[in-house]
Formats: sequence, C-alpha cells, structure tokens
Amino acid sequence: MLKKEIGKDLDGIYAEWLKSSAYKDFPNSESVNLYDLKTAMKGKKITKENLEEAAFKTFTGSWAKSKGFTKAKVVSENDVYKELNGDINRLKELEVIFIK
Repeated sequence: MLKKEIGKDLDGIYAEWLKSSAYKDFPNSESVNLYDLKTAMKGKKITKENLEEAAFKTFTGSWAKSKGFTKAKVVSENDVYKELNGDINRLKELEVIFIK
C-alpha cells in the first residue's frame, strides 16, 4: 500500500515525538505518541532497548508494524534520555526510525 501511495518502497519511517506548546490541547502538552511511549515505559528502566520496544506501543509504531516495519531504532542523541534520572516523564523529545 505504501508503495502505491508514494510510488516506491520505503526503507524506513522517521518519527519525532515532542513536548511542545504546539500540543497545548493534548495531555501534558506533548504529542500523542510521546504520551503513549511514556505510558508504555512505566516501571521499566530507561534504556535504548526499552525505548525501542515501547515505540511499538504508540500509534505510529503500531501503524509501522502493520506495514512490515519490525524494528525500531532510537536515533536521538543518548543524552536526550540518559539524563532523565530514571523519570520517563522528564523526556521532552525522542526521534525514532522504524525499519524492516
């Protein structure tokens, strides 16, 4: 279906999830995907691997998986999530690529 829509195969789906005033009407002023990611991370240690697993619990991750993208790769700099002191709610931005 994606090939039909854009005329070629995709090798990845890029996602950037943010906390921003642009999302003032959403819970915690953050994108739905970031909110879902944080919910999926509750009680888990904040690691790149756990974030990549939780990425599939988001709307975009579920959609990507349904299109055959079975791996998530966090491409944000490590300091984006390593300086959270174990509190996922402090996360303000995450970049992920879903790949086959």
